[in-house]
Amino acid sequence: MRAVSVSVAAALCSIVSGKSDGFVDHLKHFFSDDDNLAVSGSAVDDDKCVYDWSSLSCTPEASCSLQYQFGDVTPSQACRVSDTSNATKVPQQLHLAFAGREAGTGMAISWTTFKLDSEPTVWLGRTEAKLKVVADATIETKSYYKDDDYELYSYHAVVSGLKANTKYFYKVGNAKNKHYRSGVSSFTTARAAGDESSFIVAVYGDMGADDNSVATNKYVNSLVDEVDFVYHLGDISYADNAFLTA
Repeated sequence: MRAVSVSVAAALCSIVSGKSDGFVDHLKHFFSDDDNLAVSGSAVDDDKCVYDWSSLSCTPEASCSLQYQFGDVTPSQACRVSDTSNATKVPQQLHLAFAGREAGTGMAISWTTFKLDSEPTVWLGRTEAKLKVVADATIETKSYYKDDDYELYSYHAVVSGLKANTKYFYKVGNAKNKHYRSGVSSFTTARAAGDESSFIVAVYGDMGADDNSVATNKYVNSLVDEVDFVYHLGDISYADNAFLTA
């Protein structure tokens, strides 16, 4: 991840030396954004790195640092996971997709890490407190893009033998080190074939870039308790910066 200086840097220097509370408050308001609170959970990704005005640094400090890039407008947007942080080994970007030869019998669980995990593992259970390793899960490791400053590894695990229309709890991560695991999440399997009960589905495509993708994510996340599943049409991510340099 290349750090590029922008006008925000000059403003931050002014904040450090500024003596007027009104001036500092004005700059805080100018640079503030709606995502200035860290999200709870074990995984730390760029979205969870936020700027703390009291310490004039990115938090959590053990995982994040200021890394200005073109397009950053607020200090929080410039806060990113440090290359040397243990957070590079913690699962990020969890995704789910229905799987299995018969509807409702399987689930594909995907996640990423910035550093390669040689022992990716899935835990599953009917209750949050009783998760067991899925020994027969098929897990593939992929690297879709890598350069001198950036690398990302994706893991795709397929879990089978599940019951249709049933809630399961799961987590993913390293088999031996508990610090490199996700928090516990849940999913509900698809209905069995022939089930004629009603359901609600959200259909959308193309996440967009920058602020557009953030807005899309926020809206879709607001529907979590209202829809049964999402049918995504494509363009869920971009592997490089082609849309900036094309």
